[in-house]
Amino acid sequence: MSRVYFIADLHLGHKNICKFRPQFSSVEHHDSYVVKQILETCGKRDTIYLLGDCFFTENSLWYLKIMRESIGQIHLVLGNHCSENGRRQSYIKTMLSEGLIDNIHGLVSYKGCWLSHAPIHDSELRGKFCVHGHTHSVIVDDSRYFGVSCEQLDYKPINFQEIIKALKNESL
Repeated sequence: MSRVYFIADLHLGHKNICKFRPQFSSVEHHDSYVVKQILETCGKRDTIYLLGDCFFTENSLWYLKIMRESIGQIHLVLGNHCSENGRRQSYIKTMLSEGLIDNIHGLVSYKGCWLSHAPIHDSELRGKFCVHGHTHSVIVDDSRYFGVSCEQLDYKPINFQEIIKALKNESL
């Protein structure tokens, strides 16, 4: 059975990540832990949506290659750090040219939800929920939003069915 998972804000290769995630002793420790959590959760028949701010260096694409070998489909929703400079823009081109991801989106509609990096304005929800990253450990206090930043998920991707269950229970 195939499943669909979500996670955001991997920050792989982010040289200052340990300042923000002090439980990790080094960038390498951080990166290997995050990828291990993803690989232990997602399999060959699964799909994962990475909701932005995932790959900060060319070396961090090595982790994407490992994920590509183990996960059925990988979709990237661009975040605020994804294309902030020419180097990161080139990583996106590499991801596409080497077949490391299946699709790149800025904002995508998926089964009654908007998938975005940052929470979209409530006037743009148009009756849908918003699954997002960007806020890290800050939880948006609105039952129409569901954050999937690493910090909010204990660094493990979350299954779409769990998200829908939580959103529908909150909005009753």
